[in-house]
Amino acid sequence: MSRELHVYSNPTIDVIGGGARAGGPGLYAALAARILGFEARVYGAIGGDGAWVLEEYTKRGARIGSVQMHLDDKTTRMRIEYRGPGRLILVEELGPLINTIPARSPRMVSPVIGEFEANLLHVLARGAFVDVQGVVRVRKRGLLELTHNPICARLLEDAKLVHGDARELGACTNSSSIPEMLEKLVTVSYKVSIVLSLGYRGALYLENGEVYHIPAWGPETTDPTGMGDVMLASMVYLNAYEGLSLLDAVRVATVVCGLHAEKRYEPIEPSKLEKLAPAHRRVDVAEAKQIINEQA
Repeated sequence: MSRELHVYSNPTIDVIGGGARAGGPGLYAALAARILGFEARVYGAIGGDGAWVLEEYTKRGARIGSVQMHLDDKTTRMRIEYRGPGRLILVEELGPLINTIPARSPRMVSPVIGEFEANLLHVLARGAFVDVQGVVRVRKRGLLELTHNPICARLLEDAKLVHGDARELGACTNSSSIPEMLEKLVTVSYKVSIVLSLGYRGALYLENGEVYHIPAWGPETTDPTGMGDVMLASMVYLNAYEGLSLLDAVRVATVVCGLHAEKRYEPIEPSKLEKLAPAHRRVDVAEAKQIINEQA
């Protein structure tokens, strides 16, 4: 019996370095699947120009759960430019909106840019692993902007785990500063586990009012596109199918991210990855703030 992870997110066209390529969380979840040994099934929608994107998904090992084709729409398209540790994103096409789609478990819900109607998003997010990046992105063409989305309050009540970087989680919690965001996240963590991605500095994991720092594993990369998707997909699989605690799932997921950075996708037993995983340590809010500021 196959071990399936269900990924809710529109496939995308990413323009990086002048070339267009298939992208989106489902594609990067499929790369994590090659390492960990599961199937990534994708649920979302593409436009009439997106048939080649689905072909690329299949070549990379992704499986199609339910991908709608909206012939009168364009496929979600992002132009991405890396500038040192940061990146500039220009939204060229918004992609189709989705009002109904089957909910399967275990699942990660990773909107690219607000493609799921609010009531559907709430249903999908309940008990799921949710990436807030596409929830707080303003749904418009042009330079990518973030804003607080009122549905975040429901996500932070009903999801099993929420993932994002400092800017995204700051927008999700409607915070004006890093200290305010951390205080809110500590409170939220009594109901929902939180992973705050720090790029090359690893991640902060919050659970039951405690904050832990997990260092990164592996080399830096000049193209970190999809790294958060690899991490989140790995966490879902390791927790749902390998029985790891969420904290240990984060630790092992950092190793999968390192292998992705090295473009190494041969299957590896999770028990071997666990031996490579960096140790975590508990930090207080003041140190967590310092770690975030150093990453920024």
